[in-house]
Amino acid sequence: MGRAKRRAYLQCLHGVCRLRGACELARSLGDYGNADIWKEAADRVKEAIIERLYDNKLKRFRRSLEESTLDSSVFAVWYFGILPPDDPRVVRTMEAIERELLRPSGGIARYLHDSYYGYMNSWIICTLWLSQWHSAMGNLERALELIDWCTAHAHPSGLCPSRWMIEADPFLSSR
Repeated sequence: MGRAKRRAYLQCLHGVCRLRGACELARSLGDYGNADIWKEAADRVKEAIIERLYDNKLKRFRRSLEESTLDSSVFAVWYFGILPPDDPRVVRTMEAIERELLRPSGGIARYLHDSYYGYMNSWIICTLWLSQWHSAMGNLERALELIDWCTAHAHPSGLCPSRWMIEADPFLSSR
């Protein structure tokens, strides 16, 4: 899938945040009429995300309108406040991410069949996203296990590579 299609999904999520911010700014300035307009727009985008990107057959959120690939970045649905972390749709999505994108090393891949610099490498950011969700759900033991995995795979300097490549030097990550 092209970057533009993936970005469209994230742009919707970011759009809700920006519209909510505009609402709060207008409200803080006493412009309640425009605050209501911004809030209504944010609510419409939020409902479209839920309606169009949640797949009832798969029981999880889709990567995009065109592609149903499981993608760890859909964690953003709860992170950006579209739905709470304990909403059953979010729970099923995050459980699918953990079940299907967990790599043998213990980290989380970006998406199914990702072939960037190898096959389904573990990505520290994706692993931390899952950790954040577990923390939000009160499952601190699992959240800390995932954080421990990330720190165990950091460079001795403390820097974390973007991904952990099993078959190559893991510290030759981003170029």
